[in-house]
Amino acid sequence: MPHKPSHLVALLSASALGILSLSSVAQAAILRPLAIHRPGDSHLPTTPAYKASAVTEDFKALTSSPRAHTVDVVVDSPARIQALAAYSQAVSQPGSPDYHQFLTPQELDRAFGPTPAMIRQARASMTAAGWRVTGIKGLVATATVPNSKANPGLPVSPDIWSMSGLAPHGVIRRSAIGGLAPKAALSLAGENFHQPPVATQTETDAAIGDTVTVMSWNPNIKGSLPAGLPFNVFVTVQDPQGNLLPIQSISHVGDTANLVGYYEPQAMPGSSNTLWQVPLAAVRDVSSGDTLSLSVTLQSGQTLQGQFPLPTFTGSATALSPLDGQQLNTIAGVANPPAKPATVALFAIGTPPSLSDVTSYLDQNPSTTSAPIVNFVYADGASASEYGNSSDSEESQVDLEAVAGAAPGVKIQDFIFPENDAADPLISFLSDLSQQQVAKIASISYGFFGEDPATLTTLMNALTAEGVTVLEASGDQGAWDSGSDPGPVGLSSLEQIPSVLSVGGLDIAAPATLDSNGNTKQITGPAVVRAWGGDYLNGIPVNVAQSYTNADAASSGGYSTTTPVPSWQEGLLPSSAPGLGVPIISALAGYPALSGFFQGQNAPFLGTSVASPLTAGWLADVEADLGVASTGLGNLNPLLVKAAQDDPKIFTQALWGSNGAYSVTSSQPGTWNPVTGLGMVNWGAFTQDYNGLSPQTHPAVTLQMPGQSFALQPTTVSATATGMLNPRYEFWVEYPTGWWFWGGQPASKSSVSFRPSVPGSYLVRVKVTSDNGVTITKNVTLNVTSKTPMVDGLKLTSNPPWLRASAGSTVTFHAAAADTGTHPWYIYWLRGPYGVNHIVQGYAANSNLVLRNLKPGSYLVTAKALDMAQVQAKHWGQAFHTTRVLYVDSWVSALTPRSAPRGRLLTLRAAAHNITHPLYQFVVKEPNGTTISSPHNMARNFWSFIPSQPGTYHIIIYSKDGGAQQAISTSTAITVY
Repeated sequence: MPHKPSHLVALLSASALGILSLSSVAQAAILRPLAIHRPGDSHLPTTPAYKASAVTEDFKALTSSPRAHTVDVVVDSPARIQALAAYSQAVSQPGSPDYHQFLTPQELDRAFGPTPAMIRQARASMTAAGWRVTGIKGLVATATVPNSKANPGLPVSPDIWSMSGLAPHGVIRRSAIGGLAPKAALSLAGENFHQPPVATQTETDAAIGDTVTVMSWNPNIKGSLPAGLPFNVFVTVQDPQGNLLPIQSISHVGDTANLVGYYEPQAMPGSSNTLWQVPLAAVRDVSSGDTLSLSVTLQSGQTLQGQFPLPTFTGSATALSPLDGQQLNTIAGVANPPAKPATVALFAIGTPPSLSDVTSYLDQNPSTTSAPIVNFVYADGASASEYGNSSDSEESQVDLEAVAGAAPGVKIQDFIFPENDAADPLISFLSDLSQQQVAKIASISYGFFGEDPATLTTLMNALTAEGVTVLEASGDQGAWDSGSDPGPVGLSSLEQIPSVLSVGGLDIAAPATLDSNGNTKQITGPAVVRAWGGDYLNGIPVNVAQSYTNADAASSGGYSTTTPVPSWQEGLLPSSAPGLGVPIISALAGYPALSGFFQGQNAPFLGTSVASPLTAGWLADVEADLGVASTGLGNLNPLLVKAAQDDPKIFTQALWGSNGAYSVTSSQPGTWNPVTGLGMVNWGAFTQDYNGLSPQTHPAVTLQMPGQSFALQPTTVSATATGMLNPRYEFWVEYPTGWWFWGGQPASKSSVSFRPSVPGSYLVRVKVTSDNGVTITKNVTLNVTSKTPMVDGLKLTSNPPWLRASAGSTVTFHAAAADTGTHPWYIYWLRGPYGVNHIVQGYAANSNLVLRNLKPGSYLVTAKALDMAQVQAKHWGQAFHTTRVLYVDSWVSALTPRSAPRGRLLTLRAAAHNITHPLYQFVVKEPNGTTISSPHNMARNFWSFIPSQPGTYHIIIYSKDGGAQQAISTSTAITVY
């Protein structure tokens, strides 16, 4: 729960360039040994980090804190930050020429990140203030601020954009799976219900005069309710004097028609056991006249009876048992998930999830055959041996199982942060995401508060520009402010950023077939939903509703008071909305629950901590089906709102519900409310409609080439760019011989002319960049023929063919040239074990090279070919060439331990024998099937990694001659305990 390159610099204005050119002068003027400045000082840059009120609070922290602080500082200029914001908005807006023109992390850093000069100035300013910079990652620098005794200053630099960490920040965790922690009882004596129930029924015991009251605030209780969906009735007991009596238990719940099921009755937190709720659901449609009956046992031991006239239940839905991921896919996900979903990043604190529990979770569904591939990333010093509290353990397990069920076979990057992280793990996680290209979807099930909004906005703009979609669970504490969270009515810091896809919670019912034990076998029809948790809690006494929702019992949601309504939400929100409305959408968070495994036991998972990772898994399926797994979808919120307007049938809105402050206002598809957002998304239908929702307005480049090209005659290839502002063209041509021709620096000229030297296939590549930040690369193959005798291809084979031989043996190489003439000639070069490359056969018709009495070592054989006419004309540059390597008594040996401890650095070593200038690569297959490897072509013969799980690690070691493509290998295994 809440708990492209440098061409983009053209987006900066002339005024921004002026600021950049003057920054070094300004820095020299304000950098003094003690970098403390008063709020409002004329030297303070006009950035969010130096707003007067923020600076005042920062001074208080610096001058009073007895401990050191770890802070995150966004380093950049206002102009580049604003350009990044504009670009992030452009790539998110359907119909924009830049729509989904995402950048790589390297391209984003070059275009919008801090320049080396900015980093130097900011670092110097922080150092002068007494701060110690511990690292810079992308746009974010991390620094340690000493305690107040060291008299740290406030660094002043025009290149410090925002700071997070001087003010307290915190995390909101979900409750442990074992149940709610007991709270101090609050008396209801004298407390009035601030909204009368819609329906009540009382029954008075004639002997003692105690009255049992069964009531509901659901207005549909007067008419009809859909079958299958849970609804709540509430029970109180009063003595003849009107005092509310504590209840010990409620039992023998039943109905006249025997068609209504019930969940465990429970006391409302904060009510001193005087107010109980009974969740009910009709198994199928029930006509009017059905009556609920129940027995109420008081804490005194006395038993009373209560009854309640039930409404009519309509529809074909039924109450469902807990569902696995594949069953949920038939309701809201992709019914036939792709074989290779997109990669998902997850966030966890302290405790990594159990992979064995994931296996048990998948085993309960025979149709799910693909287990997730999980790579644990231990950040900020976290390790596999570190464990957090029980809620963290459950949280990491829920996230992993929800994604694994929604997207079978998904690859997961699970980021584990330490339990007691000096830095803000949210900022660290967002920074890590912006520096990697593996995962384009990230789900967060914790809530955070205290971060600087400018820092979060900047990082989210960077992630949006890179195509990353960030989801956050909207929270399980309802719309109440719990006191530990200073956000407006419980909203976390991150979900108040417009590019974050916040996910609320739903209860779900659907037509289904059940087995003899009442378990769901198959979903047979469309679902109906209601808001998870509170059932018109606005009618309950305030202190009870607050305690109920703060104890993880209702989907959070509401309006931001710091972020205005974004343009894409205008017309969707009420006209009185004070700011951004959240959540954006919703998914399963309550009944019937996600059927999972926790600590070896089957466990029903509840909360928006289920809703967010389920949605992340479905997005992984969607991106794979759309073919955008490597680029991502970025900020999906504007497109979802557009879908609600253009094709509302994609959404299923809640029929009713409340989170304690807001209620579902309309159940019509395509409507929005601050409890469930747009409701449940049918991701399969969304995928089918995607092209219509997201019209292809992308810029495009086409290439035109001549109908026929001849060797030694000039040829021209032209490019045409559409939808691009001030396009600039850069051309490369790859010759069949492997040589590249570069057409020069990017320019407005849209064609390239060159003279093909030989017949064959030429790869022509053009890279087009524009002022609006778009970069497109296109390739075309040009086939060149010849009017004169010329070689246009070459193959080199050997006898024996496997290129491994023993000392003293003989090996024959044979070259075969494709020639438009009839007289191919060949030349051979040989580099033997001693590293000397020399000609062993000059140009001649003989196509064979025989190597006899071979000595141990590696031999690099190079063959070149020309037609006799080319040789006579001395056209040496037209020669085709190819190489092979021959290994003679060559091998590679592994120098690795037999066993190693988990969580410690493990170094693999190898030794190459009889290989010239050896290069190495180490490939490791972990016990869970994940493969990791060292870089290719390493000159060093060792590589280290940290094994994160026990079991057998299978290792393949490759070594090759430094001039060759072919390698030899050996394998070994290491047991990690």
